[in-house]
Amino acid sequence: MYAFICLVVLFVWNHIGVERDLYYYISWYDIVSHFLGGVIVGFGGLWFLSLFPSTRAYMQKPTGLFLSALGCILFVGIIWEIFEVYIGVVDLMHKADAIDTLYDMVFDTAGTMLATAIIYIQKK
Repeated sequence: MYAFICLVVLFVWNHIGVERDLYYYISWYDIVSHFLGGVIVGFGGLWFLSLFPSTRAYMQKPTGLFLSALGCILFVGIIWEIFEVYIGVVDLMHKADAIDTLYDMVFDTAGTMLATAIIYIQKK
């Protein structure tokens, strides 16, 4: 349920941001998008991994749960950043774009860790 709410909020947030060019005018607008995306990947990735018996057993331990979530967000986040470079949104040869990419990964991870913490607390 949390993932669906975050997905709707992210969709609306992104739509407003694109329509009004807020990604260009507000420096932190992108941060919120990546944080919400991280929450969605956290919930969705852990749900997907829980479908497999071998990973379900691994994720019963807190360390396994957090490492699984970290693996999900690193996979999705890196694929997303490669996509941004491919379509020309980011040029990693420019220092500002490289730093932005680093911040994107940090906030992706922070969102995923929040989702993971919520899942961990609810399991107790």
